[in-house]
Amino acid sequence: MSAVNSLTQASTFGVWTTQSSPQISTNSASQQVLKFYFQRSGEYMQGICRFEDSFGFMMPLFKSLLGLGTSNWLEVTFSPETKTAYFIFPKSEVKSVENKLNAIHELLIRELHFKSVLSQLIVNKKRFQKEQALLNASLGIKQQD
Repeated sequence: MSAVNSLTQASTFGVWTTQSSPQISTNSASQQVLKFYFQRSGEYMQGICRFEDSFGFMMPLFKSLLGLGTSNWLEVTFSPETKTAYFIFPKSEVKSVENKLNAIHELLIRELHFKSVLSQLIVNKKRFQKEQALLNASLGIKQQD
């Protein structure tokens, strides 16, 4: 899935949404993770990336990933209160920004998947420990701490 459908296809204003896949989400429906808004402004493109409230915890990771290897032509400012990043870059660098945002999107989706799997693993381990305690208690085996 592409985070940014295509910045080159943006007319005056474009909106792209990114969703987590159903396998990553704990409920059956996919959830919207973030939205990208871009518009042309002369020789530059301006953009906004806004995280949905339930995924705002990913903003620091997004900020760090965006800062890795970013060229000086990409200006980014962040607003942690609104979970928003503001972009400005030359129109000639649209493909580079698109590739970078798609790569970051893939990493964020993998992070969501990892957190989901880890959470399920912790739940299963706690359930197993409770079952072991009940089994040991029913057999009269003392618990070892």
